[in-house]
Amino acid sequence: MQYDEIIQTVQDACELESSETSRAVETFFETIGERLNDSERNRLADQLPGELKECLYRRPHTVPFGLEEFYNRIAARQGLRYAAAVERIRCVAGRLQHTISEGDMERLRGCLQDDYAELFGRPPRSPLSPSAV
Repeated sequence: MQYDEIIQTVQDACELESSETSRAVETFFETIGERLNDSERNRLADQLPGELKECLYRRPHTVPFGLEEFYNRIAARQGLRYAAAVERIRCVAGRLQHTISEGDMERLRGCLQDDYAELFGRPPRSPLSPSAV
């Protein structure tokens, strides 16, 4: 998919303004890129249009962090309260998983801790889930 198609798909599903959608999608890839190691980022980058590839490499890889920290970073970068960031980024991730090949999506899920499963539409694993706000 091209960048504009991805943005439109997310915008329609998440009911965001165009600029909010672009920022949310780019922040998602920026933050997930920070979580992945170089080979994982490269594999994901191969599936993305140029504008989103750049987002994956904006920040250096850090130590792996859990879903709660992922949501906290999204909230800080978007200037949102935690609950709003969770709602927005879960919608974004839910749509984005359909823009990446199923095989690469499975590899991406496999690279992330189990708690990230709910980011991609699976039910929270416990009432103490980071998204149980």
